[in-house]
Amino acid sequence: PKAASRAQLVGNYVQSLYRFFELFRRKGEFKNPFESPINFVTVEVLGNSVRDEEALRLVAEFYFKHGYYTEALGLFELLLKRGDGDTQIYQKTGYSYQRLGDVNKALDMYLKAEILAPESMWILKRIAHCYRIMSLPAKALEYYERVAAKHDDDINITLSMGHCLMELGRYHDAIRHYFKVEFLTADSGKHLRPMAWCSLMLGDLDRAEKYYNKIIARGAEPSDYLNIGHLYMIKGDIMSAIDNYDKSPRHTFASSMSADREHLLRLGVDGILLNLVIDKVLSSEK
Repeated sequence: PKAASRAQLVGNYVQSLYRFFELFRRKGEFKNPFESPINFVTVEVLGNSVRDEEALRLVAEFYFKHGYYTEALGLFELLLKRGDGDTQIYQKTGYSYQRLGDVNKALDMYLKAEILAPESMWILKRIAHCYRIMSLPAKALEYYERVAAKHDDDINITLSMGHCLMELGRYHDAIRHYFKVEFLTADSGKHLRPMAWCSLMLGDLDRAEKYYNKIIARGAEPSDYLNIGHLYMIKGDIMSAIDNYDKSPRHTFASSMSADREHLLRLGVDGILLNLVIDKVLSSEK
């Protein structure tokens, strides 16, 4: 009863403080302690009580659970420096780094976690995702394949493997994965754009057109019209190509055409004609 009444007293006090800092008309004159989390380890009264491993883990988990990744990271790193790290600590340290935008450090932590738990699907997926963000599709594919070996029916993994293969220029292999996604989740539409692009890169214009028509039926985005323009350039329908290029984002048109130029030339587009079309689109009014 005494403990309950004490907890109620503390709860009422905290509620009153919160109301004060949120509702008082002159609240701007005071520093609001509720705007950011309190680092319990640095509070002199509490510091010694929360510096043993169990307490540090408890506080770190509290921060982590509530999304205070900077504060959680400081405590996870302290545990690792003290040699108190295990698979969970490495995983959560990596995840905290990832949420804070440091993919390199996140990957380093995930790789260390993998040593301790090489069969963890969660860790393998995170490593693969980091490699994809870092534009290392071959390494990402290696880890996605390890996951797929155990979970062949995971559509997101199949889709990610297709993306890696597409980025590696292995269009035939990528299409096999996209067909599987289409078969299992026909209505998702996630495979349409990469399927259309891979078909285009393989010179299968009929299939590319089929999938671009599906994209248009679902509601094409401005960036889609650039690739549809490519389709018509390769087919030799110059006016249709220009019409679609005109619908694509103008501010990135020149750089996008430069990036895709090699593909278009390989697929039979005349270089001089391509330059004329680019000049025509850039000089036209939107």
